Amino acid sequence: MRLNNFIDLITMTGCTNDNFGAREIGTIFGISKQSTVDEIYTNGHLDMSFVEFVEALARVADKALETKKKLIFDETISEGGTST
Repeated sequence: MRLNNFIDLITMTGCTNDNFGAREIGTIFGISKQSTVDEIYTNGHLDMSFVEFVEALARVADKALETKKKLIFDETISEGGTST
């Protein structure tokens, strides 16, 4: 799977917002990729393997949950609630 396909997939799930978009998804894609020995003569650095895809999905889920928790926290504070 290539970067543009991964961004499209995650965007279609609806877990993106103003704080979590294509830029963050691209970073997650890059972090989830394993090292490639020869980036000049192979396309291994462009394509994501299944193991890398699963890791990227886990990172997206973690980031989306973190973003959602932050939004809920900010709404609670702005409504005058407590932070506990």
